[in-house]
Amino acid sequence: MKGCKNKDTIVESLLEASNYDNYRYVKLISLNIGASVTEFQAAKKTNFATLPGRLFLNESLLSSDGSASIGLVTVSPNGEIFSYQVLEGGVNSIWHPTIRHHVWGTDNAQDVTLFDSKNAGEYGEDCYFYMELSSDRVALTTDFILFRDGRWLMIAGYNDVSTLNTVAYATRLAGQQISNNMKWISLAPGFDFTGFSGGVVNDTYYFWTNKDAKNGKVAKINLDWSKARQVKNFTELQDRPPVIDVVPERKDALINAGDVKMTAKDKLLVNYIEQGEIAIYLYNTKDGKLIKRLLPNETMYVNGFRGDPDSNTMIILAQSWNTPSKVFEFDWTGSDMETSTITVRHIQHSNPDDFAIEKHHAASKDGTQVPYFVTYRKGIQKPAPVFLHAYGAYGDIENLFYQPNYFDFLRNYDGFFVWGGPRGGGDKGGFWHDAGSGLNKEHTFKDIITIIKDLIALKYGIPGKFIIEGGSAGGIAMAAVANQAPASMVGLALPVRATCDVFELELRTTVGDANKPEFGDVTTPEGFDAVRAWSPLQNVVPNKPYPAIFLTPGSYDETVVPSSSYKFVAELQHTNPNNALPFLMYVVQDKGHVPSTIIESSYQFYIMEEALHITRRKS
Repeated sequence: MKGCKNKDTIVESLLEASNYDNYRYVKLISLNIGASVTEFQAAKKTNFATLPGRLFLNESLLSSDGSASIGLVTVSPNGEIFSYQVLEGGVNSIWHPTIRHHVWGTDNAQDVTLFDSKNAGEYGEDCYFYMELSSDRVALTTDFILFRDGRWLMIAGYNDVSTLNTVAYATRLAGQQISNNMKWISLAPGFDFTGFSGGVVNDTYYFWTNKDAKNGKVAKINLDWSKARQVKNFTELQDRPPVIDVVPERKDALINAGDVKMTAKDKLLVNYIEQGEIAIYLYNTKDGKLIKRLLPNETMYVNGFRGDPDSNTMIILAQSWNTPSKVFEFDWTGSDMETSTITVRHIQHSNPDDFAIEKHHAASKDGTQVPYFVTYRKGIQKPAPVFLHAYGAYGDIENLFYQPNYFDFLRNYDGFFVWGGPRGGGDKGGFWHDAGSGLNKEHTFKDIITIIKDLIALKYGIPGKFIIEGGSAGGIAMAAVANQAPASMVGLALPVRATCDVFELELRTTVGDANKPEFGDVTTPEGFDAVRAWSPLQNVVPNKPYPAIFLTPGSYDETVVPSSSYKFVAELQHTNPNNALPFLMYVVQDKGHVPSTIIESSYQFYIMEEALHITRRKS
């Protein structure tokens, strides 16, 4: 890396690609305590050339080195109380959640515990719980939460990150005194299916579920308070109310958990994945009928919906592979949903219109069509260096979003950036996840290699000039591909926060049990054999010409502990001491399970330039 002559230029460029206004949290309130409506509407017309309102809280001042960031944000319904969570070193698991009622201005010692995961059965303390208070969902990562106005309080939790099967309970606040002995009803008492809240209309609970629906659907449960009773342990509540379809499952599209949001009192915004791309639809809760598709011409990655269920206005926070921030406004007029653009943020010295995107499918050996997107600067000549990102796990879709180092590669190197959709992800629905998880996990790695071969056949790239990168489960995939890909096909592998020893993950970490369904249960004979056949650490190939490999674990990462990266790089160096390209590791200090930082991204580019002799574009 000392030989890289473009160090300063690379860092400056990455800083520029990271410099944009990112609107992560938007709260609409009735009181005129911030930007006025007139000021807000005027700013929309100028793409926020002048920001409305005034500076309220400066995130950069939360720590001396700028490493701290704002996590959760909550604003009271009347707009008078603002609370926020500060994250330092990334986000890690927080166990034993409770729900406590706090009266503003009183001592915490007077708080009343409404729910304690210790009383939620065998898996209670190992669950990730969240709460819903008739109007909005709040993640439970603090000891107490300020209640929002609402009649119903829902509790739901899951302990298996692969299936996300949940338990769920509800209590009606109206007519009850707040105490640790309130009445509750069960909505889903047995981890039988997954349910993530969409919202409540009167006494009907709407939610996303995979019950008898691999691709997800919207269903409802009628909240029957006549079944309510006081219990010492929530497992005593065993009523299973009927789950009624509202928006039935589509076989050609996927709804991910949490991608259903209530708006305008009784309308449902549903975020679909159609052939690897986002599509937002509006439905009526009364009959489940489709009203319209929203933003049909946008290619984007949705960060979230912001707005109260009883408001006619909803804010959509989004981004795309060449645009870091897009904010849209949806307004229900009483008969139609109107859409408008609030602001679109660009990177200085870059024009999104200078770039293009294509969609392709690569045919695997078993005939499966594996989707991928190719993005590039218009006018680039084939072949060129190819930077391939993929994830392929948990049924998630991870493509077409903005990340500074990805976009910086596009704009500063004459190359192609590719978003892969291997099996294990959610690009083609629930079956796509099943086909690349558990005992089928090997399909994920074979699909990535299939994409590389297809790109070579289509003359996008040549062997040895492929950079492959993935984070977390995507990092596992890239480490496995480095082992399995034909010699000299890949030039550089970048496993970010990667578990390179799946046995260690499952047997010696806090998240191990929850990940067994995703990667294969090593405590069973068939699971052990399946994982042993591909786990990166156990499958380093002697005397093979490996690509350059650069591992970047986080020192504070409790989700993927750094030790497996230490072992993997040591095994590579020991088994192949004369490899032409280097095996390197950089431990990102004071960081947890977070995306690549600027410093490690700059190291990635240094290694790419020096090891693969890839040069930057001339300005």
